Amino acid sequence: MHAVANNRTGRAARPLALAPPSDRIATMEIAMLADFALGGALRRTTGPDHPLPTVTLDLQLTGEVRSASQLVTWPSSTVAIEGGLGSATASIEEGDVVLGQCSALFSVSPSATRVAPLPWDVDTEGEATSTGEEQLTLAERNLVGLISGHAGTSGSRSWSESLIESLFAPRAAGEARRSVTPEAFMTNRGGFLQGGVLFAVAAHAALEGGGDALRLASGHIEFISSAMPAAELTVSVEPLHETRRTVFTRAFVHQDGRLVANASFVARRR
Repeated sequence: MHAVANNRTGRAARPLALAPPSDRIATMEIAMLADFALGGALRRTTGPDHPLPTVTLDLQLTGEVRSASQLVTWPSSTVAIEGGLGSATASIEEGDVVLGQCSALFSVSPSATRVAPLPWDVDTEGEATSTGEEQLTLAERNLVGLISGHAGTSGSRSWSESLIESLFAPRAAGEARRSVTPEAFMTNRGGFLQGGVLFAVAAHAALEGGGDALRLASGHIEFISSAMPAAELTVSVEPLHETRRTVFTRAFVHQDGRLVANASFVARRR
């Protein structure tokens, strides 16, 4: 299966926008938005009912997101499919300012069992549209309810920062390994842990030592096997290098003895 879709004359690809109940945003929201937008861009070529497991996800953020209500990902004019793999890229924008780029590699199997189209993939040229609650699964509705219930209670923190921190078991002194048990509302429609959630869990463990002094500048994750909810994830962190302004780390995520994902991150000091 081979396909390349191009549009050199403008932004025909549909963007995805984030509309949370507050203006605070963190890594999980950006990673989930990127995964959704990039998969949606690829399904414009494969068809809306084609499952696309994410193989890798990359974020590069030269700027810091400040207004979640204006955050949009614009899929690029080119996606490519070859040899059972598909790739897509998008820009991450806040209003009229480009803050970075995201890209992903997906598995594209011609023989894959078709699935119901995702409601946010409905094609409306050049516009971001809203998805009604009646179109969501129970897990998705539970997530929306959690976000809405969290609005206005976290001060300067996003709902996802507080949530992920609360799920991590306390760190033992000198311990480089962290454990967290994901919940059912963090899953995708296949019942597996959503890729953006795994990205955020790995990033949190890798960068938490720097606290609010660090912001994510770049992240790359490889999804090696599927992760399930309600089973403990263990994140092992390996510091790589540190300069006056930049911190480099690596994280390995395991579940039930299996390597689920490995990731590398670059953070900048604020």
